[in-house]
Amino acid sequence: CTVKRMFRNCPKPDGWFGCFIHMRGRQDDAKLTGKTTLHITDGMSLDITAEQIDDDNYIATDIQIVTKTTKGLTAYLKSLPGVSEAVATKLVRYVGVNVLDTLKQGEDAIRRMSTAYNLGLTKPQIDSLAKGISAIGQQNQLLQFLPELAGSPKLIKRIESYLDNPINDIKNNPYILLTIPGFTFPVVDAIAIRLGIGVISLERFGHAMHHIMKIDASGDMYVNLSSDIELTRLMHQLEKLLNVQFSGMNDFGKWVIKIVD
Repeated sequence: CTVKRMFRNCPKPDGWFGCFIHMRGRQDDAKLTGKTTLHITDGMSLDITAEQIDDDNYIATDIQIVTKTTKGLTAYLKSLPGVSEAVATKLVRYVGVNVLDTLKQGEDAIRRMSTAYNLGLTKPQIDSLAKGISAIGQQNQLLQFLPELAGSPKLIKRIESYLDNPINDIKNNPYILLTIPGFTFPVVDAIAIRLGIGVISLERFGHAMHHIMKIDASGDMYVNLSSDIELTRLMHQLEKLLNVQFSGMNDFGKWVIKIVD
């Protein structure tokens, strides 16, 4: 599709955008909305995967830029970290509309391109181009995977720095996000439930108990299971944190035994 006109002040700070698009096979323009870390402007050509809401409205679930316009390419390139408008303009002017294909191949390809077209790109500029293309692609995937983080670019970047395979790691254990500074239990718990963790499950209760004990502990994490006072306090904390209700101490005790085993 081709972006005919962006909605006013889009994309928004949280990545949300709306636009009118022209699609092959349609006479009338359609509306496309979604969230992305990509810099989208009028005139860009997009390869999208989208959910059709009705005849005229689509919600994007994945977006790739395949734009062939000078304006669109320049706008996209200068949105990359460390890439100035001068460098973006030079790349589009001398390399042409297929410049993105080369940039996606990495530093060696960019270096050869710079030499072939006498662009005079410095090593920092080559690094910025290679890393920028790669980072935006991964950040966009993370934002689609974790819509709860829209408007929190710092948290998305922290995920990338703490986890080697972010999406796979989070799918395997959503609560791994609690090891990353800035994530609160309620946010991580909501993500975990959306990804399939049972509301009433040993996994959820176990991570919640660990979280409570970690916050309360001044040294080693420890709960005296023979103390009704400590168990009652822990039960009430879990009920409040997870918005659940145990039927009594016997019921709660059974869950505790399963968790500590």
